[in-house]
Amino acid sequence: MEQTNTHLTEKDKKRNYIFYCIDAALFQLGNAFFEPNSVIPSFIGSFTQNSILIGLSSTIRNLGWFLPQLFVSNYIQDKTYKKPFSLTVSFIMRASALFMALVAMFFGRKSATVTLLLFYFFYSLFSICDGLSGVPWVDILGKIIPERKRGRFIASYQSIGGLLAFAAGFFIKKILESPKLNFPINFSILYILGFIALLISLGFFSLIKEPPSITKNDKMNIKEFFQYVKNIASDDRNLVKAIITNILIRGFFLSMPFYALFANDFLMLSQDVIGYFVSAQMVGYILSCNLWGYLSDHKSNKTVITLTGISAASTPCLALISAACFKTGMNNMLLPIYLVLYATIGFTLSGVFLGFNNYILEFSHEENRAVYIGMCNTLVAPTTLFPILGGLLIQHFSYKPLFIFTTIMILIGVVFSQSLDDRV
Repeated sequence: MEQTNTHLTEKDKKRNYIFYCIDAALFQLGNAFFEPNSVIPSFIGSFTQNSILIGLSSTIRNLGWFLPQLFVSNYIQDKTYKKPFSLTVSFIMRASALFMALVAMFFGRKSATVTLLLFYFFYSLFSICDGLSGVPWVDILGKIIPERKRGRFIASYQSIGGLLAFAAGFFIKKILESPKLNFPINFSILYILGFIALLISLGFFSLIKEPPSITKNDKMNIKEFFQYVKNIASDDRNLVKAIITNILIRGFFLSMPFYALFANDFLMLSQDVIGYFVSAQMVGYILSCNLWGYLSDHKSNKTVITLTGISAASTPCLALISAACFKTGMNNMLLPIYLVLYATIGFTLSGVFLGFNNYILEFSHEENRAVYIGMCNTLVAPTTLFPILGGLLIQHFSYKPLFIFTTIMILIGVVFSQSLDDRV
């Protein structure tokens, strides 16, 4: 629901827009140095060959973001100002990033066990604090960015942040390949750089002027809060449909980790093309931001969700097409198809975030917005385990059945998205 706030001057609104955008873009840059699917596993893999421990980084990062959000929404929903809480947990997150660098620097050469224990402790704290700050951050966004400008706002910081993260990828490669920087000093430098970017982003967030919230004055205990959540789910069927649609379209993540493996193992593409895949994904991400932002502001977020679902479904379809080309000897088509495939991944990742977050902000009221955000993010948390399910499907069947199942699940989500209420 559109909220009109008279507490901010036009100058405040412009400053907020710029500072929030810089905060979010620098946050993306900082996170690139703690990337859970490449940088962190590479660091952990230097101490152990245990695939469970290595793969734990992605699970911790995702669950740390999603799971706490419903609980923190109860804590902040009666607070007139959400920014103090967000600043506190965000500072703890940044401090955790610094401690990760110090652990790598001072314990990395001494004891693998101590290093892994301390590192995963601070990495878990880093991830959980990010999740705790997520609800107030989005809630404040809903207060200070008008509904018809949110699409452009998110597109702006995603584009800028995506370009910064893209450039950081090359810098990370140079640091890790440098013969002058031995392990674990090279990773310590990466984490310190990430800490600096995140700290600067927090500085810009602290400059934002937050207007007071419309709140419910009564504080609820846990039992009352869960009854309140249950009542929301019973009364707002559109919210339930949005969550179900989100889960179905996130079926996309069933196959997400396995496209590169399929390219190497089945299509016989060499490993050195993976760099092209990453670049294609980032190009797709950056290009799609402006498209989703325009559609969000000028059409509807329902449209963004539906088209994101179509983009998500096209990814496993392209993998199946590449398999058909390989079988018929059309090997010259494999790399172009796979570059498009990874571009659709970029389209989907940006669309899922922008479409569903903006949709919830659009249809929630200011007094219960935090609870809506928390419900949506916490209830889709099980989708972070989809890659494990995808791996089991490959073990018992093969790649192709996984891609077919992924396509069907996403297309059901696309069809289901048509039942969502649209912007009036």
